[in-house]
Amino acid sequence: MTKDAARFPTWTALRTSREEENERFLASVLFDGAGSVESLFTARHTFVDATLAQLYGLPPVTGWQRVRRRTRTSFRPTSSPACRPGSASPSTRRTPSVLAVTS
Repeated sequence: MTKDAARFPTWTALRTSREEENERFLASVLFDGAGSVESLFTARHTFVDATLAQLYGLPPVTGWQRVRRRTRTSFRPTSSPACRPGSASPSTRRTPSVLAVTS
């Protein structure tokens, strides 16, 4: 099933950016960091491009930037209040708490 490009014009760019974010994050944790499964959940960074920076409410970036953050949209635990039925809006469930752009 594909998204209707007329109804969701930013979906393709967002999907591509999210996939690249995950690849960069995994590579940094596994090869540059502790390399443990635990560190996938506890690492305090991710990567953003211009598309994700806009989604996360960050200043515009050029290329890919490493950012500090509190949670990842891909690894949010199911016990999170945002995942409980009726407790949060969809926008709350998908938006992580990114703290700051770093170099």
